[in-house]
Amino acid sequence: MTAIHRSDPLMARSPSSAPAVFWTHLPRTTPNSACPPSPTGPACREAPPGGSCGHWGAPDWSTRTTASHRYALRLKLAHLGALAVARLDEVRAAMGPMRSLVATVGEAAYLARLVETGVLYLAVMQSPNTVRLTAQVGMLLPTHSTATGKVMLTRLSTSALSKRFEQPLAAFTVNTITRPADLRPELAQVRRQGFAITYDEQTVGSCSVAAPIRDYTGEVVAALAVSGPSYRLSRARLTTISRNVRATAAVISAALGSSRLSQRGRAS
Repeated sequence: MTAIHRSDPLMARSPSSAPAVFWTHLPRTTPNSACPPSPTGPACREAPPGGSCGHWGAPDWSTRTTASHRYALRLKLAHLGALAVARLDEVRAAMGPMRSLVATVGEAAYLARLVETGVLYLAVMQSPNTVRLTAQVGMLLPTHSTATGKVMLTRLSTSALSKRFEQPLAAFTVNTITRPADLRPELAQVRRQGFAITYDEQTVGSCSVAAPIRDYTGEVVAALAVSGPSYRLSRARLTTISRNVRATAAVISAALGSSRLSQRGRAS
């Protein structure tokens, strides 16, 4: 498990900036003379191409490539991650309501959670339309340029926000908010109205609306979003869809035991 723990900083990067997931120096968890004495040594050469030496603590999760003495992740790790996500309370509570939401609005629905490096997609329900935005479970996106991210940021204190925004905010389009001083008033508005809307902020031609999901403590634990191409979703249409998103988020929150369901979270 040490090998998996040590690899976490690499896997936490967004798909657009992450390198290929290979490790030349996986940390050893069981002593063996064939393995290097330290993580800075060469990879163990006992492993046959396409196989594992078994010296790295997770032999079923990595395999040595034929062309080099490097190790690549095996599908068992993806399977383990999928099982972990499926067992999350938010995911189990959201699946049915998300299907109903997609059937109602005709656009894709996403469930996301705040992590250290952005917002992580926990569940995806694709749009029935031929032209649609693509996303997948495990996708990591920035917080400042996405509706789910802005919803999740509202749970943070002023000091936590300041710490998160110590680094410059990347500009993905001309509409991306890159100054924390400009983002804070928008987060205050999201808190007041109960939803967030982004329009051409993460990607030109895409837009999204998201609402918070709360657990039994009343804390925001996830965000529910509907996204689609901006040519199909005008700002007025997004505002209308926000009622459906808030109503669905309220249903999921109730399933998690939340008692903080306001009239803003119910369909009008």
